Parts: sequence; structure tokens; C-alpha cells
Amino acid sequence: MLTAREGHLSSRRQRSAHPANCRATSQIAARDRSCVSRRRCRRSPQRQNRRKCRSSKPALTWDRGPQMVGFSLAHGGGAILLVFPVLLFFWLIVVSALSVWNVVRRRHVSRTRWAGIGLSVLLLLLGSLPEGFWQRAFIGRMAASPHSGDLLFYASCRGDLGTVQGLVTHGVSVNATDRAYRKTALHCAASGGDTRIVQYLASKGANLNAVDRAGDSPLELAISNHQEATTNLLTELGGKRIQGSDEQKQKAIHDQVQEDIERLRNR
Repeated sequence: MLTAREGHLSSRRQRSAHPANCRATSQIAARDRSCVSRRRCRRSPQRQNRRKCRSSKPALTWDRGPQMVGFSLAHGGGAILLVFPVLLFFWLIVVSALSVWNVVRRRHVSRTRWAGIGLSVLLLLLGSLPEGFWQRAFIGRMAASPHSGDLLFYASCRGDLGTVQGLVTHGVSVNATDRAYRKTALHCAASGGDTRIVQYLASKGANLNAVDRAGDSPLELAISNHQEATTNLLTELGGKRIQGSDEQKQKAIHDQVQEDIERLRNR
């Protein structure tokens, strides 16, 4: 006499032994495998794109300058490092106060603690150095970047003569332009009223009458921004006032938008 469990197993064997049941089972298994394979196919391009993005971040960071290290950290998993200087500062205050208190009470303070305090002070001093210092520290790598024209342009806009000199010395053309506006470093220095950079770029053979994407020359930007010093200097050096037409300005805006769209699509 069969028990309930043995009867249940026997009925399952009989159903599975039926040809129709076997075909149904195989069809279900095949359908499940196809679903799994489709999911893998759908996921694989996304994973490949993620890997490409992850692998391209360091290259983009260095190509666009060391200031992009902080940007990459802020928008990635290393964002926690941005609060490290604040935590280090408060830790230094607490430990320094305790150490001074121990000295006043004539208690022993270990050399390890003094070394930690000194190292913390050094790290805070390095973190407080201006951006131009780090720009010049990695000037060779920045000059070899495909975005060296942008780096020269933005250094000129900041009034960072040291970085401008370093990039030009390492082979970046004084007539290099940024990708967005097709402006040279002279355009930005003229519009910002920086006579030192204008004088330096002119001495290195910069084109005084180069026009940007909108058709404006450096002298035109100096005049339109009411920069009397650079206006007089460019006039003395032989610069001409070249102003782009309204059609050129509209076309410049249209082309820039189209390039931004294409750049986003290619990411």
C-alpha cells in the first residue's frame, strides 16, 4: 500500500513521462533560456558603456587639466574625500589642544602625536595652495593634452600669466583656440583688460587680428568691454577693430549648439 508521498511522486512521474508534458516542459525551458539570453544582450551594451566611461574618466581628467581631478571626485565615489580637509582641520584643533594641555601639565606627549600634527599641518598647507601652482606643477602634461588650447584660453581668462608662459614654453601655440568659442588667449586677455598677458602674447607672435567664431577681433572685444588699457595697447601694437556681423553671430550660436548636441550623443 502506497503512502501519500509515494503516490504524489508516482503521479508526477506519470505526468512527466507523457509526451505532451515533455514537449511542454522543453518549450518552457527553451523560452526561459531565450529570456535570459535577451536580458544579457540588453544588459551587456550598458555594462560595456559603463566600462568605457569608467576607463575614459582618468584620460579626460588629465586632458582637461588637474583642476578636473576635484570635479571627477565630486561627481564620483571619491566625493567623501572633499570633506577630508574639514575633518582634518577639526582633528588638528582637538589634538593640538590636548597636546598643549599635556605640556602645561608636564605630561609626556609621544613623538607619534607630534609627527601626526606636523603631517596634518603640511597637508592643509598643500591643500591651500592656489590653483595656478598645481597648473604649473603639471604644465608638461597639460601642454601635451588635446585640450591645450582650452587650457591656454582659460589660464588667460584667469589672468594666470605664469601658466600662460609655461604652456607656450612647452610648445602650445599662442594662436591656439578653445573649442567652444574659437577664441584665442589674446581675445580673453583683451576683453579682461590684462595688459601683461596681451604684451606677452604679442611678443610671442600672437595674431593681433585673429577673429573668433562670431567674427570679432581682440580689439573689438576690448572696446566692447570698455577696457581702455588693452584697447590702447592693441592699437599701439597694430591691432584692428574687426566686428562680426549679426549673421555670423547667429551662425556661431547655432554651430555651437549643434556641436554640444553631437558631443552629448557621442558620450
